[in-house]
Amino acid sequence: MMKKYILAAITIIFLGGCQQALDELNKSLVQVQQNINSNFSQNTVNFNIKKVSDEELSQRFENYKTIRTKFFKKFLVKIDSTEEDFTIRFNNKEKLVNERNEIYKFLISEIDYFYDYAIKYENFKYIDREFSKTNYNNNIKYGITPSGSFGDSDLDSKYFGYYMNNGRILGYEIDTIDKYENYLAFAKLTQKDNAIFQKRLQDNKIAKEKQIQQENKERVKVKSACEGWLKKAKKDVYSLGVGDYVVNMAREEAGGTYLIRAIEKNTFLLYAYIYGQFYGQKSDYIPESALKTAPSIYCYK
Repeated sequence: MMKKYILAAITIIFLGGCQQALDELNKSLVQVQQNINSNFSQNTVNFNIKKVSDEELSQRFENYKTIRTKFFKKFLVKIDSTEEDFTIRFNNKEKLVNERNEIYKFLISEIDYFYDYAIKYENFKYIDREFSKTNYNNNIKYGITPSGSFGDSDLDSKYFGYYMNNGRILGYEIDTIDKYENYLAFAKLTQKDNAIFQKRLQDNKIAKEKQIQQENKERVKVKSACEGWLKKAKKDVYSLGVGDYVVNMAREEAGGTYLIRAIEKNTFLLYAYIYGQFYGQKSDYIPESALKTAPSIYCYK
């Protein structure tokens, strides 16, 4: 009898534990379903959309891209815009913002169309499977000019699609007059900074070219002396012994420095901390001490 009671108790405890586990599992499944429903609601698909020919779909997409490009070009500022360009946009900011918001609505509706069409008819020619409708909407909403099928390389390289600072894009929706004024001010400042940066690059380029020209003149002067020095150094390397150091000169330019571990007829067994041991042709090396007697640094640089 006692055994029956014990067995019954164990059964109740076991079933109780199972019920608790089932309750937890049901809660998890409910949460998963809620997440799925939430995600789906953010990307609700219009399954009533009608099928069209590939030609019609392509033409509609090309029309979308044309309007999108014109939208950015009219509203945004070119990197090389003049003072007059900024003034015109500033004086017409209210009209431009209103036009921007109207065209924005159209562009969003077109993205919705292509997204819905892709989902219903499994036609992902114009929509990336990995992107949600929200991703595409934000590309317009925040003025991004991305590369790819929905982008335009001309816009990418010539226009401020966003607040741009040192190559980084800062999120900001330009949908009011105040925000557009801020955008123009920041774009102008960025343009000025870019002009300074470009001038610095040009100055550095000119300085580098002058340096190279001067070096080439110096190389011509010491060419004969360097040839004699290198010839002697390559001859002296054959008189070195174990424990001496050599420098690689295979391309007539000083490379790494290595310790001689062993000597054979035409090769050295060399050692370096990074590479370990390896064999090298004697003709590719000169004594490390030879660098100190070079007529010019251009003999080995």
